[in-house]
Amino acid sequence: MKFECMKLMQRKVFLVLTLGLLVGNALLIYIREYTQERYHVVYESRSQYEHFLAGDDSVEGADVYAVEEAKQETYIESYPQFLSGMKQRVETQKKLEIYEADSYASRNLEKSYEDYQRLSGISLEKGNNYGIEAYSGYHMGIVFVFCFLLISVYYMVYEERGKGLFLLTKGTKNGHVVFAARKDLVLCMLCGIYTLAQELITIALFAYWYGFGNLQRSIQSVPQFRNCPYRINIWMAVVGQTGIRILVAVVLTAVVYLIGICIRNEVLALVLSAGILGLLYISSTVFSLYGSVNGVRCINPFFVWSIDNTFGMYLNLNLFGFPVGKNVAAAAMGLAVVVIACIVGAYVFHRSCQIRSKSRLENFLYYIRKKTAWQWQHTSLFRFELSKLMIGQKRIIVLLLLEMWCVYSVWSVHTVHFYPTAELMSYHNFMKNIHGRITDGSLAYVETQITNIDELYNQIEVAMQGDTEKNAPYIMNLQHELQIKEDAVRRLQNQRDNLFAQKESIYDKYFVDEVAYNDIWQDVTGELVRWFVCAGSIMLLLCGTFAFDEKKGISPLLSATVNGRRTLERQQKRAGWFGACMLIALTEIPILYEYWHIDGFSCLQHRLSDFWMLSMSGNFTIGAFIAVTMFFQIISLLFVTYAGMKLALFVKNEIVSCVIGIGILGCAFFILYITQKDITGLILSIQM
Repeated sequence: MKFECMKLMQRKVFLVLTLGLLVGNALLIYIREYTQERYHVVYESRSQYEHFLAGDDSVEGADVYAVEEAKQETYIESYPQFLSGMKQRVETQKKLEIYEADSYASRNLEKSYEDYQRLSGISLEKGNNYGIEAYSGYHMGIVFVFCFLLISVYYMVYEERGKGLFLLTKGTKNGHVVFAARKDLVLCMLCGIYTLAQELITIALFAYWYGFGNLQRSIQSVPQFRNCPYRINIWMAVVGQTGIRILVAVVLTAVVYLIGICIRNEVLALVLSAGILGLLYISSTVFSLYGSVNGVRCINPFFVWSIDNTFGMYLNLNLFGFPVGKNVAAAAMGLAVVVIACIVGAYVFHRSCQIRSKSRLENFLYYIRKKTAWQWQHTSLFRFELSKLMIGQKRIIVLLLLEMWCVYSVWSVHTVHFYPTAELMSYHNFMKNIHGRITDGSLAYVETQITNIDELYNQIEVAMQGDTEKNAPYIMNLQHELQIKEDAVRRLQNQRDNLFAQKESIYDKYFVDEVAYNDIWQDVTGELVRWFVCAGSIMLLLCGTFAFDEKKGISPLLSATVNGRRTLERQQKRAGWFGACMLIALTEIPILYEYWHIDGFSCLQHRLSDFWMLSMSGNFTIGAFIAVTMFFQIISLLFVTYAGMKLALFVKNEIVSCVIGIGILGCAFFILYITQKDITGLILSIQM
């Protein structure tokens, strides 16, 4: 065990990745908390809040603190009624005709009553609840734990298996079960230590920003823990939840290690592990807590990870007609999973030949490559490196997936759109008929629509002067048509009047679907997702560019030549840049097609200052604005390509460079998403 730990501790990349995960978790907490009101009213005004708690009601922001204090007082006053009402609810249920004395419902009622009876006489007190509320609201730590687990399993299982070291250990006397069990134990220990370190940092951050108040207060003093059936303090709940999260990490470790032992292809194992994690997350939200399969949700790691669920929610599960607390059931299931996974993993390691296997997809690609080998008989080093990157390293899969995503994005433009209001639907339909350079025909079209609205008003007025009851259906139809078209026509009229007010000739202007352009420009999430998908694909493409030769042991041979390594790296970089440019082109096609679908590029000369909806003073035309935004988007992706290439050249490890690169991109995505910043919005703000 000591030897296994020392091997990992000597891995500088492993230590850097571990530190990066800890920093990433802390950074995500900061990004999340910075957008919360409590960060500004407590942390940035900490002295005022402390003076208020000391009894000074004249400090700045006292109204906000007073509202929170009033809520706490109201809750504390109502808590004894909640406990005393438990007995009354039990007696009321027993009087119902459907009540059966010897049934699960009766046992559940009695158990609930007994659990809450232990809280009789409990003392609640108000205080600073901001820290415990912030701690209970952060649940993303499990993702960082899972990433650390995957990295550890890669170094301890897949890397050693790829080097053929497992074959040597299996030839020793105790190289089977004992070896597998010790690796599993070391992984569980390391993952537990990482989880503990991550939780201590998380608790320290919330304690520094908000504080936890008097830790000796009962956990029920916090309103969200009213249903807690345990007689514990706040510090006991925090410490207990830390222990629970460590146990969750151990359960995940046992499962992922079992997958690593059973599946001898790291890519397939990674996909399966990520799929299991996704299914666990879905099951933690889809299944009802009060349905017949609520146990699936209650024993879920994502569910147990939340302190709100473990200590803030009371629920019993039906186990053969007897009520069992959800926490007890989750602990029993977790223990069973750990034991079974360890035993099965050791047995599989003992019975199987532990060498790296190729997946069916890899075998299929090798078959295709063998059949088409005659096409690659050339002397071009660039073509050889490109084929090695796309076929040998299977990066063509990334290209095909992004191409499928591009086709789907283009196809989705033509799908049926459901507008939030009928007015928007009418406005888009009107614009389809007149978009482009203004002509006498388009002006006459607008005037006709205005006249139609006036006629509708006249028809409604005439109909209401007659027999109102008889004409009611007719009046309703006219009012419905008026409601659909009036706002859209008024928008057309305002846009036309705004263009008439300009100094230039009206016939040099354009009718533009401003709502459609504004929808694209204001879609910050869509742009950030497109950027992250392309940047992540580039990282997947480049992560193995310089690792393939290292993995095959060719690098020492190439280093012995005069110019072989330098020439080879130059061609590898060219192949990487070529593939990245293809990915960038596939990413930009959908957004370019969205612009084309609005008006067929017939309004590219329309100036942003002529927009009626957006108050902009810039002289950029729509075409220039689109070109500038796409230029900076491409520049940012080219920078990602450059950085990814430098990272791959420095690390020369496919998995490690991929994890580091996508991890950095993920942090950047979260920061931009939380702050709602994108390139289009930045350039748009300059024009305003």
